[in-house]
Amino acid sequence: MISMTSDQLEKVELLDRLFGAFSVSQLKEFTETEEVVAILKGNNSNPNILKRLVQEHDNQMMEIMNMKSEVMILRSDFNTLVKLVLKPYDYNAANDAQTLKSKAGIY
Repeated sequence: MISMTSDQLEKVELLDRLFGAFSVSQLKEFTETEEVVAILKGNNSNPNILKRLVQEHDNQMMEIMNMKSEVMILRSDFNTLVKLVLKPYDYNAANDAQTLKSKAGIY
């Protein structure tokens, strides 16, 4: 997880406002001015905070999607297990029991 200082958070908030207020061409014009170019040339320590935040966000979204699918599978397995326990003779429970045993690695 990325931990940022209050100064870095304030910078991100300002950049967020800039992204919302300016068009791409306006941002390009602004970043290509001599003053900004001179500052960027003199500063080689780029922490890539925004890039890392986007990457971390993407990673966490993928993890959340994986967890959601796992929860859905667990919910289905739990429903099958409850059905096996409460109504073992009302339907062909052997197939469901065998499926759950295989998923859990019980032989």
